Amino acid sequence: MLRKIATVIAYAGFIAGSLFLGTVTSLFLFVFIRDPRKKCLLFRKNVRSFCRFFIFFCRHTGVFRTDVSNARELEQLRGSVVIANHPSLVDYVILISCMNPNTTTIFKQSLRRGFMKFVLHNLDYIPNSSSLEEINRHLENDANLLIFPEGSRTKRLPVKFSRGAAQVAVRNRMPVYMVFINCDTPGYLQHRFFSDSMTAQTPSFRVTPIGTENIIPDTGAADINAETGGENGSSADPARTVNTGGGSAGSEYETFGVAARHLTKRLEEIYNEKLDKSINSPPECL
Repeated sequence: MLRKIATVIAYAGFIAGSLFLGTVTSLFLFVFIRDPRKKCLLFRKNVRSFCRFFIFFCRHTGVFRTDVSNARELEQLRGSVVIANHPSLVDYVILISCMNPNTTTIFKQSLRRGFMKFVLHNLDYIPNSSSLEEINRHLENDANLLIFPEGSRTKRLPVKFSRGAAQVAVRNRMPVYMVFINCDTPGYLQHRFFSDSMTAQTPSFRVTPIGTENIIPDTGAADINAETGGENGSSADPARTVNTGGGSAGSEYETFGVAARHLTKRLEEIYNEKLDKSINSPPECL
């Protein structure tokens, strides 16, 4: 009974806190801070602190438990594309509470409703309808880009990724840092905060690093070279494939597309293997 009360308080407080950030905090920043970059970083720090407090409250009241084994690595990341699977609505909260404020993410256009549009505006996040050129403008000063490449919550195997993360990594020569989120309560917070949060057991989230994938994986180099007209079976050179100095614009975009396609396939294979194993090995968080 106490856990149910704590769950209601936690998610009602999360909604109220988001409303406060989207109105009062936004107004304060608008009035007192003129530098757009400084305003954005300060707002992101406020959001990160709010997420950390929310997780602290949930851990200590039994709403859910978390174990982020790579929190220090996430904090130290710079200039990386960070991807993760997406089992619940709380995934973003867990990750952003650990990451450097110089981190942006891509959001659905449908989130631009009500007070959330003010939050997203001050965070300077990127709508999913943006072009690669618009995304690149957000990635200056060694900024990280957090993406859930499935585009929605993880529901069934095998997972399919959009190519957005791979395209950004390939075009900007950014490493892809892979994070795996395991939740021992399937379906928890899949749709909305109060729909399925009153589970009998305390849900546990374990966040672990999978590793950093090269922008062009070695396993796909030969195929990439063959598709882009390589000779004598030589392996593809990542620098040449990503940053083609010569040739027509059409061939350059074709090379980018092939590299992104192979990278996306590689990432799907890695995550499907991890998801398949996690079905029979639920996390044990402290």
